[in-house]
Amino acid sequence: MNRRLLAVAASAVLVAMLMPATAIAAAPVRQFERLDVSKIDPKIGPAVLANKPVTVMVQLKGAAATNGKSSKAQQVATAKTLKASQDKLKIAITRAGGKILGQYQYAYNGIKVRIAGRGVAALAALPGVTGIRGVPIYSVDNVSSVPFTGALAAWTDLGVTGAGQTIAVIDTGIDYTHANFGGPGTAAAFSANNSTIIEPGSFPTAKVIAGWDFAGNGYDATGENGSITPAPDPDPLDCYGHGSHVAGTAAGDGVLATGTTYTGLYNTSTYTNSFAIGPGVAPQANLVALKVFGCEGSTDLVVDALDWVAKYNTDHADAIDVVNMSLATSLIVLAFWVAIWGGLGLWRTRTRDA
Repeated sequence: MNRRLLAVAASAVLVAMLMPATAIAAAPVRQFERLDVSKIDPKIGPAVLANKPVTVMVQLKGAAATNGKSSKAQQVATAKTLKASQDKLKIAITRAGGKILGQYQYAYNGIKVRIAGRGVAALAALPGVTGIRGVPIYSVDNVSSVPFTGALAAWTDLGVTGAGQTIAVIDTGIDYTHANFGGPGTAAAFSANNSTIIEPGSFPTAKVIAGWDFAGNGYDATGENGSITPAPDPDPLDCYGHGSHVAGTAAGDGVLATGTTYTGLYNTSTYTNSFAIGPGVAPQANLVALKVFGCEGSTDLVVDALDWVAKYNTDHADAIDVVNMSLATSLIVLAFWVAIWGGLGLWRTRTRDA
């Protein structure tokens, strides 16, 4: 029996040797492309490995238009040049499976893209790309109020009340119909306001002089409480409340116990009045409402708002002086003031407990 098996095996080997080479199936050849991970933010590594959709910032070679050294005209010209370079990558980004969510030139030179994790390597390989950064997702977080800020001493001793200054609040918007910001302060006034359009004479106001809604009311960056696709509109009316609270702390006029806007002086006599809401730290400053949240949930639109501020300052002689953000990630509370001088030329931060 063993001899017969040996003979069959030998015959099979001989037949194989005599068959043409083309008749023998070639072993599959696999080619692997080395992935350059040096450009990819490690924070998005899990999404890349799991091939999950992820929002990233494609950082490009070249400084942003706003640098504190160029004139406003030079900044505008630089932004146009950066935009033209970015536009050349749009087709390649789309072919890689990416959806372009935004392009930035003033505060940042980059393109925000939503893409499946496996497509990130293709983005990193595009010409002019210096990095693929994760886009932080923030949630509103107002931990505690500072019981004593020294504002009264600043008003009385220094005469500093915020007059002539403009504060941009990047948050959930501002309820400019509230009495704390010079509005009528009634529920009816708020309810009658269509938050997706600007009704004639409704906005901007003497207090909230400009703004934009980057999100729309139904937006949520995680998709858990709404759509991940923003629906921007020109009306930054607050539908959550956090932004109005922050704006009031920064620059609210104050609301008397009668429910009317406080219009008196800001000095030692101020607190002889009975307040329903006390005045803000800089009560005579103007406000700009930049709404980056929907009515609930989180956001990844902060860069959009910062870029808007930088562009605003190139277009307006009376620029935004301060940007306020009271935001948080899951690991750290980011509550800070960013003072912007000379069109975002000098950034100065002050840590504060929101």
